[in-house]
Amino acid sequence: VNVNNNIQPPSPSISRGGTIRNPHIDHRSPINANGDILMGIIVNAGTPSIEIVADYFDRNAGGEKGLIVMGDWREPSRLHGAAAVLSTGGNTYVRGVRIVGTAKGYPNILVNGEASRAVSCIADTIVGEAHNCLTNAQWIAGGGR
Repeated sequence: VNVNNNIQPPSPSISRGGTIRNPHIDHRSPINANGDILMGIIVNAGTPSIEIVADYFDRNAGGEKGLIVMGDWREPSRLHGAAAVLSTGGNTYVRGVRIVGTAKGYPNILVNGEASRAVSCIADTIVGEAHNCLTNAQWIAGGGR
């Protein structure tokens, strides 16, 4: 999923943002013999106020809403494995998603646009402002599955 402002000229409606609700991505198998796994959700700079929200963390019951399962990074891949939610857009809000898989070169969740944050997410690697997030091991140790 690539969120961008490629509409020319950029539409003023882009500043209102948008929501991706209850995403479910299952991309365990590589796309080629190198073991490449495509990135999940990318929010580009110039696309502010995007929300990626689910309730996976809160209900602690499994299921598919908010679950992003990606293949682990492996040699000789030139891509990044489970780089699932990557945002350089301002005011990106990621809440309640769970990422399963290992990444290399990127974290599972990246929120480095101005005023962006991840809240109540389950992911092994998060770069940027994060609150009340757990690794998969912590979540499972607390009774999650």
